[in-house]
Amino acid sequence: MFRQFLTCLVLATGLAACASTTATGPHGEELTLVKPADQTVRRGETNKVSVYVRREKLDDPIELKIEGLPQGVEVVERDPRVAAGSNLAELTLYARPDADLVSGHAVKVTAKARDELVAIQWFHVDVKPQ
Repeated sequence: MFRQFLTCLVLATGLAACASTTATGPHGEELTLVKPADQTVRRGETNKVSVYVRREKLDDPIELKIEGLPQGVEVVERDPRVAAGSNLAELTLYARPDADLVSGHAVKVTAKARDELVAIQWFHVDVKPQ
């Protein structure tokens, strides 16, 4: 059994913006996923997304899953992960020349270690013309 904690900021609009999510394992392991920065990518180009994690009693590789990208945008890396002992993964977004033009499109990133530690965050993607 694990617990998940959210560190949130309440914006002036009354909406919550979570800066990080922490999953805690049965032996004190902790996996914290920091909210990635919102991204803007132009059609036909790439853009780097930095995914940061904090770890406690956890050196395993951390699987990353990106879901809900706009139509025509993909993650270039085939097996995205944060390497064992590392706290950072740089992922590459590629927008095809015909990618949908969007603004503020919500994208989900999931960090998973040892099947039992799962942390989720959201960021926004804009796709602009070339």
